[in-house]
Amino acid sequence: MQAGPMVCPVTGTGCELVRKSEFSKLLGVDLPIFGIAFYLMTAFVSVWLTQNYHQKISLLRLAASFSAFAFGVYLTFLEAFVIKAYCIWCVASFIVSIMILCLCVLDFFKIKKENE
Repeated sequence: MQAGPMVCPVTGTGCELVRKSEFSKLLGVDLPIFGIAFYLMTAFVSVWLTQNYHQKISLLRLAASFSAFAFGVYLTFLEAFVIKAYCIWCVASFIVSIMILCLCVLDFFKIKKENE
């Protein structure tokens, strides 16, 4: 995805170590591509749901956000115990995915309660 070395503002080399690890790709695709796709899908679906609410679509968004959270737990585990380096951008993305999951859970159950 990036040709030159990656700038890591906190640890200096952590981002580069994570980026060059064997875990930085899934099916030959750089993991940040999957992250960008997840964030774009979440944003699009969230805006769409404000105009056309469907509980099944909201549930799919909740499932996708939980999947992103679970994958983030796995990747953070790899950073801590296998790669032994942290990428601040990866950690920041994981924190954002936690916030998205929390908001999706709150929204799903708030709207489910209103529809009962």
